[in-house]
Amino acid sequence: MEIHVPNAYEQERLSKIRRNQAVLASLGLEKHTLAPKKRTNDTQSRKIKRPPQTPTRKSRRIASIPASSVYIDSELANGTLTLGGADAVAFDSVDLPVSRASDEDPAPDEEDLLFPDEKDVYELLREEKNAIARELECPAYHVAQNRALMAMARCVPTTPAELRACWGWGDAKVSAYGDRLLAVLKIFVESLLKHRADRKAYAEPPAELSPTVVDEVPAPDDEDLAPDDEDLLFPDEKRVYELLNNEKQAIGRELKCPAYHVAKNKALMAMARRTPTTRDELLTCWGWGPSRVAHHGDRLLAVLAPFAELLQKLRAERKAATKSNP
Repeated sequence: MEIHVPNAYEQERLSKIRRNQAVLASLGLEKHTLAPKKRTNDTQSRKIKRPPQTPTRKSRRIASIPASSVYIDSELANGTLTLGGADAVAFDSVDLPVSRASDEDPAPDEEDLLFPDEKDVYELLREEKNAIARELECPAYHVAQNRALMAMARCVPTTPAELRACWGWGDAKVSAYGDRLLAVLKIFVESLLKHRADRKAYAEPPAELSPTVVDEVPAPDDEDLAPDDEDLLFPDEKRVYELLNNEKQAIGRELKCPAYHVAKNKALMAMARRTPTTRDELLTCWGWGPSRVAHHGDRLLAVLAPFAELLQKLRAERKAATKSNP
């Protein structure tokens, strides 16, 4: 029979065991054994289900008033709650305060908190965001969150630095996508700021009014280069203005944008009064800047061109008649 001879590792292990046993013997713990843990009964560890209790009021003042029986039965992702309980119907009938659009909110989180002109611009920004996402083959929210686009429509930034100050815009997103979205917003900056100023003026309390004085209705005047009402146009100018307005509406439908983004009515009246024939002359008219002239000027000038000579002739006749009958 072959005798097993322990190797060096086993000999070292046995020597450590003997040394540990000698230490335990010196401490009087050689025969000490740990008591086994008591096994708990599984039924004792289980939680006992108790029947639901009626809510109680501990305050002495309202101890006699029963607590309302209502709870949240379910909640949808859009925040819609479904209530349960005997008093749920009473809670559903409560009118909760409704949030309204306010220029003081720099970052609306819902479309309902945007003004109509801001909502139109927000839709165009979101379409551009989705186009960028399709080009990069990434989720649209990686380009910008919807709330960040609403903040653009509300704050109306015109430079990357101003865009960084808007909610949801950091250096990375501004450098990657800012220029394209700012280019979409640029066309509507003037109108958005104008509407905001109008809302602010409307919200301010009116000054004390003097006694009502009935003024005569002003008559059309060739010296007024930018009439702000159709009644201040001569009949020939009014017919041309209507044709310009029809063309403006057609451009708005083609671009899927509000017609006032193409040109304001007062800008069309200025065209009918001054009869520009070139882009440079159009730039001198009220309400026409380089951007609008570049985008829509040629089409509107083409509508005006057949009537320019006639309008100028009639204007000269009115001027001559005024001189002869001062």
